[in-house]
Amino acid sequence: VASLLGISRTPIRKAIARLAYDGLLSQEKGKMARVSVISGQDFQHYIKLRKVLEVFAAEEAATLVTDKTISLLEVLMQSQKKAIEDNDMYMYIDLDSQFHLKIAEISGNNKLQDFIEQINNQLTRYLVLSGKLSESAEKAYEEHLKIIEALKERDAQKAGEAIDLHINNVERLS
Repeated sequence: VASLLGISRTPIRKAIARLAYDGLLSQEKGKMARVSVISGQDFQHYIKLRKVLEVFAAEEAATLVTDKTISLLEVLMQSQKKAIEDNDMYMYIDLDSQFHLKIAEISGNNKLQDFIEQINNQLTRYLVLSGKLSESAEKAYEEHLKIIEALKERDAQKAGEAIDLHINNVERLS
């Protein structure tokens, strides 16, 4: 790969190590790196972690959110609605990720944001491969609006419950 790109092996090794760390590649000593597989059990483990972390993030965010940030979330939802209407699932996935990471960012906890990003990257792979993403997109969009509504009200409990329901539905539809 390095010779094809005309670069040294070091950046390639670092990129492979990062992908392995993120769980996207599996790498055994002396063997080639391979794209890692996500089993149904892995999915269940990731979704349980996601639920705990994102409920916490939403509850924290509800106490810290600003009107400006709520406006940003609403703009994301307008774009997400258009992606659904255009059946652009790649754009939808990107916007969904931005939405969830923005809530984690609002919580003010950078480590929480990193963990949520890593878990959601794994779950996104599973959801894309399941082929059910387009079926659940509209429902997820509606649930996102309810999460925003709870954040607008600065209601931590309601925000946590709304994101818990959302993640439960993602799990059920997968």
